[in-house]
Amino acid sequence: MRKKFLAMVFVILTVSLVALSGCGNYGTFYFLTEAYELGLITQEDLLSIAYYHNRGTRMNETLMGEDYEPIPQEPLDEKVEWRIKETVAEKWRKKAKEKLKSKEEMNELVRATYEDQLKASVDDVTIKKYYGTYGECIAVMMTDKYSLYSDAFHGDIVGGVSISYSNGNQIQVWRENK
Repeated sequence: MRKKFLAMVFVILTVSLVALSGCGNYGTFYFLTEAYELGLITQEDLLSIAYYHNRGTRMNETLMGEDYEPIPQEPLDEKVEWRIKETVAEKWRKKAKEKLKSKEEMNELVRATYEDQLKASVDDVTIKKYYGTYGECIAVMMTDKYSLYSDAFHGDIVGGVSISYSNGNQIQVWRENK
């Protein structure tokens, strides 16, 4: 039973991450590695994000040094916050619509879940932490009504910068579509 539950959590997490990685009506989400490799954020941006996320220079003392000053954070504009959340909600609605249109067999519980996702709204999305705006990109940690995350501690190294996570959720970078 436990193995089935863990397998289901893994599948839901994988589907959640895939669903969030594409474009919505307002913007596109990128994982930190992807945003860095595409040149959307710099190593200096990563250092600031890591500083705010790791609560200081922890794990990056060599890169940051003793007197490190992160890029100052400006408050997140409410309209931009709404567009970020709407991007997530739109991805859930789109995914649910595609699944319900498919000829794929599904049990009633799965069907009910997709029908619920058709109603996804900004109220179902929470920005847990805002890490700042870097050029045209906004770094956030989010959660929503439909995503599940494992409790496994893990870390990433992006552009030589270390970032630790206490669960399967990750920082994402949102960029408004042009």
